[in-house]
Amino acid sequence: MIPVRGGGLKPKAAQAYDLDRQARDLFRAKKYDEAVQKSQEAVALKPTDPVLMNNLGFLYYSAGKYDEALKYLEQTLKLDPHRKEAHGNIAELYLKLGRKSEAKQHYEEYLKLYPGSPKAEEFRRILGTL
Repeated sequence: MIPVRGGGLKPKAAQAYDLDRQARDLFRAKKYDEAVQKSQEAVALKPTDPVLMNNLGFLYYSAGKYDEALKYLEQTLKLDPHRKEAHGNIAELYLKLGRKSEAKQHYEEYLKLYPGSPKAEEFRRILGTL
């Protein structure tokens, strides 16, 4: 718990989600390094949260730091093997790295988990090229 205005304490989870929100705001402002830093702080507070872990992996991917991205996205799937967002992110990362068979596996898993996704048509089109 951390102190908050009014004399109360803020749980670590709430602080982690605040940091994650700040990271997303920084990402939208194209401040990628700052976004990664905030996201790292969030994960440090709640290291078993697959949402926070996936978000950090996505930020690394967006910053072009693919090895780091893959590390956090794979950790996300260890925490939650059915996390569709992580499958989608890993699929796109593998495709960018030219690892088509691995990309295909994750695109297929994403579509299995979320067939009605707004990205479904795009992912099916990509699968048709692999």
